[in-house]
Amino acid sequence: MESFNLHKSYTPLPNPTTIPLSTQNPPRKPIITTIAAAAALLLTLLLLALLAIAIFESINDDDDNDDRVQNQYNIVRSVCAYTPHPAVCIATITPSLNSNNTAASPHLLLSLSLLASAASLTNLTALPKEIIKRVDDSRTVMALRDCEELFGDALGTVEKAAEVAREAKEGKGDLETWVSAAMTDLETCVDGLGEVRAEAVKGRVEEVNVRLSNSLGIAVNMEKILKEFGRG
Repeated sequence: MESFNLHKSYTPLPNPTTIPLSTQNPPRKPIITTIAAAAALLLTLLLLALLAIAIFESINDDDDNDDRVQNQYNIVRSVCAYTPHPAVCIATITPSLNSNNTAASPHLLLSLSLLASAASLTNLTALPKEIIKRVDDSRTVMALRDCEELFGDALGTVEKAAEVAREAKEGKGDLETWVSAAMTDLETCVDGLGEVRAEAVKGRVEEVNVRLSNSLGIAVNMEKILKEFGRG
């Protein structure tokens, strides 16, 4: 009778810790990493979309600004067509209109024209004093002092006319009267100078008179201008 061998050999099971890493299941990528990557991608796309919108709006704004400037210029040109010196009128009003950044209107353009004349008159008013310092002839000094006073009167009249023109408070007759009065003051100065050698004063007076004549042209034709723009 055979006996059983209690110590019969057996094959040991492999220890899981001894299995090569290459044969184990790879670790799962954390879900949070995937979410973060997706969020980063969406954020990038959103920023790109916002940038595209900003560029598009900037282009549109430039186009709108170009259209506005062209429209303003067309209005200025139409109004200045009623003046005796259209080119001077356009050159005088346009810079003031651009810096004013306000929609053009006939009354505003008349006001800007008058304000430009007032600025020229302000400089002109100081000229007689400067010349008086360099002359000894009493007749010349007296004539220049008269001009200084006349320039001051003209300046006050033009400034008042400019304010009223912008607010459109008075009828065109009042504006015409004021501008004509200012021009008369300047002409009286030149007449008073007569043969006096004061060409600097006479030349500057002529420049201001050109601007005032343009303002007068706008004031005289204001009703026609308003009808042209559908505001009469």
